[in-house]
Amino acid sequence: DVEKDKSSRPPNVLVIMTDEHNMRTLGCYRELMSQDQAYVWGADVNVDTPFIDSIAKRGALFTNFYTVAPRCTPARGSFLTGTYPNIHGATVNDLPIKDTAITFAQILKEHLNYHTAYMGKFHLNPEDEERKEVFGAPHGRSFGFDDIRYLWNRGHYKFMIEDANNNIQAYSFHDADKFVNKTGVYTTEFLADRALKFIEEHKQRKDDHPFALMLSLPDPHGPNYVHAPYSDMYKDLMFQVPKSAIHAMRKHPALPKWSKLWTKVMDAGTVPQKRMEQHLNRMNKARKRMHFYRPILGMVKAIDDNVGRILNKLKEEKLDEDTIIVFTADHGDMMGEHGRDEKQTPYKTSAGVPFIISYPKKVTPGKIVETPYSAVDFVPTLLNLLDLDLTTTNFSFDGIDFSSDLSSPDGIVLDEDALIFTADTWDGTWAACATNKYKLVLSNSDIPWLFDLEQDPDEIHNFFGHEDYLHIYEGLKVHLLNAMEKYEFPLRQGTVLLNRPACWETDDIYEFSLLSMNASCYDIGSLHNSEDACHQQAVRTVCPLTCNNFEDDSSGHILHNATLLDCEDIAKDPKQLCLDPQIKLFCIRTCNDDVTA
Repeated sequence: DVEKDKSSRPPNVLVIMTDEHNMRTLGCYRELMSQDQAYVWGADVNVDTPFIDSIAKRGALFTNFYTVAPRCTPARGSFLTGTYPNIHGATVNDLPIKDTAITFAQILKEHLNYHTAYMGKFHLNPEDEERKEVFGAPHGRSFGFDDIRYLWNRGHYKFMIEDANNNIQAYSFHDADKFVNKTGVYTTEFLADRALKFIEEHKQRKDDHPFALMLSLPDPHGPNYVHAPYSDMYKDLMFQVPKSAIHAMRKHPALPKWSKLWTKVMDAGTVPQKRMEQHLNRMNKARKRMHFYRPILGMVKAIDDNVGRILNKLKEEKLDEDTIIVFTADHGDMMGEHGRDEKQTPYKTSAGVPFIISYPKKVTPGKIVETPYSAVDFVPTLLNLLDLDLTTTNFSFDGIDFSSDLSSPDGIVLDEDALIFTADTWDGTWAACATNKYKLVLSNSDIPWLFDLEQDPDEIHNFFGHEDYLHIYEGLKVHLLNAMEKYEFPLRQGTVLLNRPACWETDDIYEFSLLSMNASCYDIGSLHNSEDACHQQAVRTVCPLTCNNFEDDSSGHILHNATLLDCEDIAKDPKQLCLDPQIKLFCIRTCNDDVTA
């Protein structure tokens, strides 16, 4: 009986992944935020996303879902394999995943008889200069995806055309004039058309093979261009400078040393502090900023409309009740928050991503999951939803299965003890862990940063060292240090301050009332009468290095090449160890005594 066979087979799987996507651009996420969090660029700066929102209404939305590394390649590798970058091998952009990596597509194909396809940007294969084809994959590197006609490795092409012989040409935004008034050629629409055709062909086959399609859309990643009519939809919006960027540019407080003012349209890093207020006022009206950010909303709107087309096709083909639908992104986009664009930091809108999943048979509709999860958790969860008994296989995952959260009757799911890990696997500058309430960031350039995500959702202030947060820091530190070792985060081989050095200075601008000036310690040191300024106790307290106001080594530990050391340990080999600037700062007396000895 064909109908009986169909009812017993696993559901179809559709994964839609966007590239570099700020979750504030999605209506279903804004609905769950306070007014100031939902509209960081202004009360009228938003884009309606009814079709993506509808997936959340029919399923579950995750408010604390993270990538394991806010870079394209390592993030995608972890999502597809359920393992951290040290296992799948793609620790940095353009470094391919290992030939031996196993994706969810391969498992579904080999164990559950799925017909699999990948359409869009892959970014997990090597760049082969001798291989001229843009589309497809090198021999043996399709990783379980049967249909890879519309897969390409990297590049953010804006237009695509396919001729009668199925030859495909890709074009950049520089070729936009060739495609004026043409439909079906903008990449998002082109890929959606192929997804629709794939679904139609699946329906026509009338076999017992379910499908698994991963649709990887290259937008809203830059270049910030979108085809008409989306190019004009948001042309009058004015993007205010976000609150977190204002604090960063005023240095009140200054950014952590692992985050720099970096944006293509703010120029904040070159503006003298005395002219910063004028600069901020100009930025709220600057045409360059508006032209940069407006197309992002247009790209999101185009994505939503085409998601709607795909959802309608599933319903039309009577597949909507029998398809697991996932909408997510590889990593976030800060869009000016903290004075930065794009990703590469542990901030929520960089390392945090949208994750929405629906499946009427097993996912309670309208569910909100506040428990933190990350990209490595997707594959084990998917396999459990498909009732694949992992105990009968040899597969191993770093992630955990959260399918029980999806089927529970609770409208809101929260495990306050759960935490995730994310890291800079490129330069190894930082690693972080987060619960639903707190986030700890360790780095090779700064003291620990502890964010209180409830009290300070903008992630502006550092609560490290505050008496009420000491136990929180100690608990998260243990978890993060263990994860750094277990998952081989590059930071573990660096030098990491775990306690505040006795002579620590920040880049903050302070109000020194007795000096009648607002200044940073750097500014104090640049004064012609800096010695006079350092006679003020307030200055000496916050600027101990500038004022040579230090006597003792720091207490506590420093992590150096995966080993915990204190200053007594440093004193055993000062000539070598004191060459490290962080160690020299932490054990300043020991290292200075060694120099003068």
